[in-house]
Amino acid sequence: MADIVQLEEKGNLLYPKTHTSAIDGLDETLVKKTGDEDIAGVKNFTDGLKISNEEVVSGYDKYSLNDKLINTAAKANVSELAGTFVKVGNIVTFNGRMNISTVMTAGQFVEVCDIPSQFIPNSAGYWNTAVTINQFSTAEANRVAFLDGAAKTLKVYTNKIGNHYLTASWSISK
Repeated sequence: MADIVQLEEKGNLLYPKTHTSAIDGLDETLVKKTGDEDIAGVKNFTDGLKISNEEVVSGYDKYSLNDKLINTAAKANVSELAGTFVKVGNIVTFNGRMNISTVMTAGQFVEVCDIPSQFIPNSAGYWNTAVTINQFSTAEANRVAFLDGAAKTLKVYTNKIGNHYLTASWSISK
């Protein structure tokens, strides 16, 4: 390979260096294809991100629940519904609140709302998904909530009225 020279006249550079190994500071500036490196700052990958040829995250989707989405039969027990389904890649997180206005009959599960199709839990094998349900109350109560994979609904049983808070996460098929 030919030597790279830098022309200089009276201390002023006349031509830029033209060979990458001759560019001052290049090693500290560019990200290399191989080797370990620390990279600072936010990088916005507009076309996706892969590790070992697998997508790290693909897609983001959000769906908000409101009172209009309460199933007709559930309106006898559920007076308010709010919450969100958020999907990042193939992981869904659900957080919600519902107000129970009428106590449910013992063992009666109410289908509160349908699960939007893009958030249905993975159908491989057993796919009812437990939902944590809590209420700010000192009174002892029985509460159960789950996503019914076959019916594609959120089912709830509680023997107490008032606000109930729900949360769950699960994976979906890609």
